[in-house]
Amino acid sequence: MDVIGSISKGKENTTIFCKHCKSILGEAASQETAKLYITELIILPAFEEISKIELDHRSQFVESFVARRLAELSDAKSIFRFSLEGLEGTVFALLWLLNSDTLLVGCFRNLTCDSISNVAGENTLNSSQQTSYEARSAVKVLYQPCVQNENGNVINIWENDIGVHSLTLPTQTCSEVLQILSSSTLSLPSSLRSMNSFQVAFLRL
Repeated sequence: MDVIGSISKGKENTTIFCKHCKSILGEAASQETAKLYITELIILPAFEEISKIELDHRSQFVESFVARRLAELSDAKSIFRFSLEGLEGTVFALLWLLNSDTLLVGCFRNLTCDSISNVAGENTLNSSQQTSYEARSAVKVLYQPCVQNENGNVINIWENDIGVHSLTLPTQTCSEVLQILSSSTLSLPSSLRSMNSFQVAFLRL
Protein backbone atom coordinates (compact mmCIF):
# COMPACT_ATOMS: atom_id res chain seq x y z
CA MET A 1 0.00 0.00 0.00
CA ASP A 2 1.51 3.33 -1.07
CA VAL A 3 0.66 6.16 1.30
CA ILE A 4 1.91 9.63 1.93
CA GLY A 5 1.40 11.79 5.02
CA SER A 6 0.32 15.40 5.10
CA ILE A 7 2.27 18.05 6.97
CA SER A 8 1.56 17.90 10.69
CA LYS A 9 0.18 21.08 12.22
CA GLY A 10 1.02 21.79 15.85
CA LYS A 11 0.16 18.86 18.08
CA GLU A 12 -2.31 17.36 15.65
CA ASN A 13 -1.63 13.92 14.24
CA THR A 14 -0.32 13.61 10.71
CA THR A 15 -3.03 12.58 8.27
CA ILE A 16 -2.28 9.56 6.06
CA PHE A 17 -3.46 9.75 2.45
CA CYS A 18 -3.50 7.20 -0.35
CA LYS A 19 -0.68 8.09 -2.73
CA HIS A 20 -2.82 7.31 -5.78
CA CYS A 21 -6.38 8.53 -5.05
CA LYS A 22 -5.59 10.97 -2.20
CA SER A 23 -8.27 9.43 0.03
CA ILE A 24 -7.76 9.75 3.77
CA LEU A 25 -6.72 6.39 5.23
CA GLY A 26 -5.94 7.32 8.83
CA GLU A 27 -3.51 9.28 10.93
CA ALA A 28 -0.01 8.78 12.31
CA ALA A 29 0.27 9.45 16.03
CA SER A 30 4.04 9.08 15.90
CA GLN A 31 6.78 7.74 13.64
CA GLU A 32 6.05 4.25 14.95
CA THR A 33 2.28 4.34 15.45
CA ALA A 34 -0.45 4.75 12.86
CA LYS A 35 -4.23 4.58 13.22
CA LEU A 36 -6.01 3.45 10.07
CA TYR A 37 -9.75 3.88 9.55
CA ILE A 38 -11.38 0.49 9.06
CA THR A 39 -13.96 1.94 6.65
CA GLU A 40 -11.21 3.05 4.27
CA LEU A 41 -9.37 -0.24 3.89
CA ILE A 42 -10.58 -3.15 1.79
CA ILE A 43 -8.17 -5.92 0.84
CA LEU A 44 -8.57 -6.74 -2.87
CA PRO A 45 -6.34 -8.12 -5.62
CA ALA A 46 -4.22 -5.47 -7.32
CA PHE A 47 -5.78 -4.28 -10.58
CA GLU A 48 -5.09 -1.21 -12.63
CA GLU A 49 -8.71 -0.13 -12.55
CA ILE A 50 -11.42 -0.54 -9.93
CA SER A 51 -14.27 -2.59 -11.34
CA LYS A 52 -17.96 -2.09 -10.61
CA ILE A 53 -17.93 -5.31 -8.57
CA GLU A 54 -15.26 -3.87 -6.30
CA LEU A 55 -17.27 -0.66 -5.87
CA ASP A 56 -20.30 -2.79 -4.94
CA HIS A 57 -18.14 -4.59 -2.38
CA ARG A 58 -17.12 -1.23 -0.97
CA SER A 59 -20.75 -0.12 -0.58
CA GLN A 60 -21.76 -3.41 1.06
CA PHE A 61 -18.79 -3.21 3.41
CA VAL A 62 -19.62 0.35 4.52
CA GLU A 63 -23.30 -0.55 4.99
CA SER A 64 -22.46 -3.62 7.07
CA PHE A 65 -19.85 -1.77 9.14
CA VAL A 66 -22.21 1.06 10.08
CA ALA A 67 -25.04 -1.37 10.86
CA ARG A 68 -22.80 -3.50 13.09
CA ARG A 69 -21.34 -0.44 14.81
CA LEU A 70 -24.78 0.94 15.64
CA ALA A 71 -25.88 -2.45 16.99
CA GLU A 72 -22.70 -2.85 19.07
CA LEU A 73 -22.95 0.61 20.64
CA SER A 74 -26.64 0.10 21.34
CA ASP A 75 -26.02 -3.23 23.08
CA ALA A 76 -22.98 -2.03 25.04
CA LYS A 77 -24.17 1.41 26.13
CA SER A 78 -27.94 1.32 25.65
CA ILE A 79 -27.60 4.19 23.17
CA PHE A 80 -30.10 4.48 20.35
CA ARG A 81 -29.50 7.96 18.92
CA PHE A 82 -26.40 8.86 16.92
CA SER A 83 -25.00 11.77 14.98
CA LEU A 84 -23.06 10.87 11.83
CA GLU A 85 -20.12 13.27 11.74
CA GLY A 86 -17.12 13.91 9.52
CA LEU A 87 -13.60 14.19 10.91
CA GLU A 88 -13.87 17.98 10.89
CA GLY A 89 -17.03 17.87 13.02
CA THR A 90 -19.64 18.42 10.30
CA VAL A 91 -22.90 16.61 11.08
CA PHE A 92 -24.16 14.69 8.05
CA ALA A 93 -27.17 12.94 9.56
CA LEU A 94 -29.03 12.18 12.75
CA LEU A 95 -29.68 8.46 13.23
CA TRP A 96 -32.20 6.78 15.50
CA LEU A 97 -31.82 3.02 15.86
CA LEU A 98 -35.26 1.42 16.16
CA ASN A 99 -34.27 -2.25 16.30
CA SER A 100 -31.33 -4.45 15.42
CA ASP A 101 -33.08 -7.80 14.89
CA THR A 102 -34.88 -7.11 11.63
CA LEU A 103 -34.92 -9.78 8.93
CA LEU A 104 -35.09 -8.53 5.33
CA VAL A 105 -36.34 -10.85 2.62
CA GLY A 106 -35.72 -9.77 -0.96
CA CYS A 107 -33.54 -9.90 -4.04
CA PHE A 108 -30.02 -8.73 -3.34
CA ARG A 109 -28.58 -9.34 -6.81
CA ASN A 110 -27.57 -6.83 -9.44
CA LEU A 111 -30.89 -7.65 -11.10
CA THR A 112 -33.69 -6.39 -8.87
CA CYS A 113 -36.98 -8.13 -8.29
CA ASP A 114 -38.93 -5.24 -9.80
CA SER A 115 -36.97 -5.55 -13.04
CA ILE A 116 -38.19 -9.12 -13.59
CA SER A 117 -41.48 -8.95 -15.43
CA ASN A 118 -43.66 -11.40 -17.29
CA VAL A 119 -43.47 -11.41 -21.07
CA ALA A 120 -46.74 -11.83 -22.95
CA GLY A 121 -48.43 -12.94 -19.76
CA GLU A 122 -46.10 -15.89 -19.28
CA ASN A 123 -44.40 -16.70 -16.00
CA THR A 124 -41.27 -18.15 -17.58
CA LEU A 125 -37.92 -16.43 -17.18
CA ASN A 126 -34.70 -16.74 -19.08
CA SER A 127 -31.90 -18.33 -17.09
CA SER A 128 -29.99 -15.03 -17.20
CA GLN A 129 -32.95 -13.27 -15.57
CA GLN A 130 -33.52 -15.73 -12.74
CA THR A 131 -32.72 -14.56 -9.26
CA SER A 132 -33.25 -15.94 -5.78
CA TYR A 133 -34.77 -14.47 -2.68
CA GLU A 134 -32.55 -14.14 0.35
CA ALA A 135 -33.11 -13.38 4.01
CA ARG A 136 -30.60 -11.06 5.66
CA SER A 137 -30.32 -9.59 9.12
CA ALA A 138 -30.54 -5.82 9.25
CA VAL A 139 -31.03 -2.86 11.54
CA LYS A 140 -33.92 -0.44 11.12
CA VAL A 141 -33.10 3.23 11.54
CA LEU A 142 -34.78 6.59 11.32
CA TYR A 143 -32.61 9.37 9.97
CA GLN A 144 -32.57 13.04 9.12
CA PRO A 145 -30.00 14.33 6.60
CA CYS A 146 -28.23 17.44 7.85
CA VAL A 147 -26.70 18.83 4.67
CA GLN A 148 -27.01 22.39 3.37
CA ASN A 149 -27.52 23.75 6.91
CA GLU A 150 -30.83 21.93 7.29
CA ASN A 151 -32.29 20.91 10.68
CA GLY A 152 -30.01 23.30 12.58
CA ASN A 153 -32.30 23.45 15.61
CA VAL A 154 -32.58 19.66 15.85
CA ILE A 155 -28.80 19.30 15.53
CA ASN A 156 -28.24 21.69 18.43
CA ILE A 157 -30.70 19.80 20.60
CA TRP A 158 -29.06 16.45 19.83
CA GLU A 159 -25.53 17.81 20.34
CA ASN A 160 -26.46 18.91 23.85
CA ASP A 161 -28.12 15.61 24.71
CA ILE A 162 -25.87 13.17 26.59
CA GLY A 163 -27.97 10.32 25.22
CA VAL A 164 -26.66 10.95 21.68
CA HIS A 165 -23.42 9.29 20.59
CA SER A 166 -21.31 10.64 17.72
CA LEU A 167 -20.31 8.21 14.96
CA THR A 168 -17.26 9.81 13.34
CA LEU A 169 -16.12 8.75 9.87
CA PRO A 170 -14.12 10.31 7.03
CA THR A 171 -16.13 12.87 5.07
CA GLN A 172 -16.34 10.80 1.89
CA THR A 173 -17.55 7.79 3.86
CA CYS A 174 -20.26 9.90 5.53
CA SER A 175 -21.48 10.87 2.06
CA GLU A 176 -21.52 7.19 1.08
CA VAL A 177 -23.58 6.34 4.16
CA LEU A 178 -26.12 9.02 3.20
CA GLN A 179 -26.39 7.54 -0.29
CA ILE A 180 -26.88 4.06 1.18
CA LEU A 181 -29.60 5.34 3.50
CA SER A 182 -31.34 7.20 0.67
CA SER A 183 -31.25 4.13 -1.59
CA SER A 184 -32.77 2.01 1.16
CA THR A 185 -35.55 4.56 1.70
CA LEU A 186 -36.38 4.69 -2.01
CA SER A 187 -36.62 0.90 -2.13
CA LEU A 188 -39.51 0.96 0.37
CA PRO A 189 -43.18 1.53 -0.49
CA SER A 190 -43.96 5.24 -0.38
CA SER A 191 -46.24 4.79 2.64
CA LEU A 192 -43.36 3.32 4.68
CA ARG A 193 -40.59 5.78 3.79
CA SER A 194 -41.08 8.24 6.63
CA MET A 195 -42.07 8.42 10.27
CA ASN A 196 -42.85 11.81 11.73
CA SER A 197 -40.02 14.07 10.52
CA PHE A 198 -37.58 11.20 9.97
CA GLN A 199 -36.95 8.97 6.97
CA VAL A 200 -36.91 5.17 7.34
CA ALA A 201 -34.05 2.96 6.16
CA PHE A 202 -32.65 -0.53 6.69
CA LEU A 203 -28.93 -1.28 6.90
CA ARG A 204 -27.93 -4.87 6.23
CA LEU A 205 -25.55 -6.55 8.66
